[in-house]
Amino acid sequence: MVDYLAFVLTSFLDWNKRRAIYYKLRLMKAHIGRGVSLGSQCIFNIEQESFRVGDFSYLNGAHIVSASYAKVIIGNNCAIGYRVSIKSTTHLMDKYWPCENSPPKMGGKDIIIGDRVWIGDGVFIKSGVIIGNDVIIGANSVVTRDIPDGKIYAGIPAREIQNG
Repeated sequence: MVDYLAFVLTSFLDWNKRRAIYYKLRLMKAHIGRGVSLGSQCIFNIEQESFRVGDFSYLNGAHIVSASYAKVIIGNNCAIGYRVSIKSTTHLMDKYWPCENSPPKMGGKDIIIGDRVWIGDGVFIKSGVIIGNDVIIGANSVVTRDIPDGKIYAGIPAREIQNG
């Protein structure tokens, strides 16, 4: 009985956390497609209208960072694993902090992920990367450049290991 109560309580807390994520995304005017599943471990640091995910995609525990000048766009039927980092913004390396009280200078470029993309656990996707359709990215890879359609990439930095 105790195990069942623990299961029910855990399920309720997970559901409530997911509901809070969806509510935050609606407030930020993110476009969430039909049948999208967002895991309770997802983290979103986004600005208004800077995030879009297509129909029937799921994100298990991704960390998404986007801004008005650097959007994140995820296509239809994508599978994104745990601890995946998709950050379209970054600190500019050519700008130093002029004084202690000023914020760092930020920059970035759009990240676009095509349709039917499978991204394994622990992947990092660098700002400005475009990933084509029907792509697989192996776990713990670091994607630093564009990936064309129908390829399988893995490694640090991610390199083609096989045609799809």
